[in-house]
Amino acid sequence: MNDDGSQPAHAPQGDVDLILQIGLQISAEHDVDRLLSVTVQAIKDSLKHAYCSILLTEGTDLVIRAVTQHSETIVGSRIPLGKGLTGRCALSLVESLVPDLSKNPHYMHFGTGEFRSELDIPIMFRGRVLGVLNTQSTVVNAFGDRDIQTLKILATQIGVALRNASIRNQLELVQDIGLQLVTIVRAEELFPWIVRQIQRRLHHDSCAILRIDDSHLVLEASTGGYAQDLVGMRIPVGEGITGR
Repeated sequence: MNDDGSQPAHAPQGDVDLILQIGLQISAEHDVDRLLSVTVQAIKDSLKHAYCSILLTEGTDLVIRAVTQHSETIVGSRIPLGKGLTGRCALSLVESLVPDLSKNPHYMHFGTGEFRSELDIPIMFRGRVLGVLNTQSTVVNAFGDRDIQTLKILATQIGVALRNASIRNQLELVQDIGLQLVTIVRAEELFPWIVRQIQRRLHHDSCAILRIDDSHLVLEASTGGYAQDLVGMRIPVGEGITGR
């Protein structure tokens, strides 16, 4: 059922065409943020539901990375794994269909829209959860078996595209670092540049480079969770996780 209460007009062949169309758009994008943005908009426009978002796993959280509305206010919001409908979907690794959100105590609302039903599909790659494809409707009981099957196929395509984009990103990062190794000769300039690039482009929380000096590790550069005033700190080899 569409958001206006009417039945979808497209036949099963239309679902196949939709999957192929969105799949081509996904495969054409190499940048993760553009890939996610294109995907949620294409799904919303094609399936005619009110809202679509993609959340990706970062550590023990899901992070909203792309949405079809209210992006300026909710992109970057974090949901702990196991909390809310999407967090529970990511933890269980199975789709979650809620026909009536008013009757579900786990629903977490973001933005200003009022939604009545929700479908969450885990985004997987080789058994590992990468995130959740989330769709919501202003109509009660809006999602049927065809929606589930179509979105499960699209979630699989998204998982493969994310993995491919990650590999490309890593290879580009290695190439860029290799170029900097031969152009920047001073370690005090090179190491801070490297940790910033790793944190930003691989979406990690923090990064540091430590140099071995006799029986100690010396913190040369850091970003994120490591305070800048810790640069120069010495850690005995064999002590702590890094020393070990």
